[in-house]
Amino acid sequence: MPQVPRIENISDLRSSLEAIIDKSDDGEDERNFKNKIKTYIIESNLPKDITNQLKGDFLLSDTYDKTLKILKARAKDNIFREFYLDIADNRFWKLYSLHDSSTSESVIRNLVERNFSMLDYLWLPSTLLEKYMGFGTETGFSLKFKNKFGILAKENKIDDMSMRFWGGNAKKIIEGLRKNEPIEKGISLSSIGLNHSVEGGFSKENISYFGRFTLMKGNSIDSHFNLVEKVKSDYSNMLRSLESNYRIDFEKNDYGLKLKGGPLYIEFGEELERLNDFVEVLFSSQYPFRLSGMIKKEDDFFYRVNGIDLHSNDLVNFEITSDRMAIYLNHNSCGNVITRLVANMQMYMTYKIKLVGEDDCRII
Repeated sequence: MPQVPRIENISDLRSSLEAIIDKSDDGEDERNFKNKIKTYIIESNLPKDITNQLKGDFLLSDTYDKTLKILKARAKDNIFREFYLDIADNRFWKLYSLHDSSTSESVIRNLVERNFSMLDYLWLPSTLLEKYMGFGTETGFSLKFKNKFGILAKENKIDDMSMRFWGGNAKKIIEGLRKNEPIEKGISLSSIGLNHSVEGGFSKENISYFGRFTLMKGNSIDSHFNLVEKVKSDYSNMLRSLESNYRIDFEKNDYGLKLKGGPLYIEFGEELERLNDFVEVLFSSQYPFRLSGMIKKEDDFFYRVNGIDLHSNDLVNFEITSDRMAIYLNHNSCGNVITRLVANMQMYMTYKIKLVGEDDCRII
């Protein structure tokens, strides 16, 4: 980790990060994320006062800026590492790291993935990552697919696939790959590369599906900050819309109570061959889905599940058939469970997964 002076506020952090950006003009191996500036967005359901609320081996210290904390975390080598935690947005934190990806992500996993941690990743489904390519000039992408379910009815299944592409016309390459029938189900983006510009500078960025922003090189930390904020704002607005329009609740009117909200639907793109296997995997309490529940089999083609979101202990109910899944958010359920499902079902099942709402209008 590069040496940085003592950080006491956001201005100090900005100056320190600006000073250590990789400004080189030579070629690079973009797989090397070591000691690059990384920002992770973490979705939080914790109260504003997070002191003593984090589960795990973490130490928090204050700076002069009440919304910026120094987070010390025990890494895999048993040494405490220092990170910078911006909690100005109570719902979406920004965690800044100058450590290598392996060290950073072991700490992030320890922070986020504990049951009832009240924390979650910023889950960016493949379809959202494609949208965010429009925030700059596309420079590449990564694909990651692993068949966790193995239950889609058609033949020519693929079990495992990964790919990294550097270069322009990334969207056209993706479109071409999806025309290749044997591999089309696996063309799910795990990260994108883009050049992002602001007045006075640029940053070359890599954005991953779990909300990691890596500044590969550039000449403006403000460009990096701006990109992170744009993605966070778009995601926040989407989540707010899901929670406002689809949480199931009752509201009073002149005649008594009126039902508010309604189900969201995840469409599978084709029929599932073994619905019972799908339900067992999805509600096994395991990462990345983090769902548990009481499963009731109505018949071979229809299941009901009274579910629990293990990141927040919220209730979420499901009705599952062989071609779609209805999701009923409780009146206070965290909407992040929806993006978590879509992102991981696209990556572990088929990229054709899509989220629809009222009148079958596609959301993701």
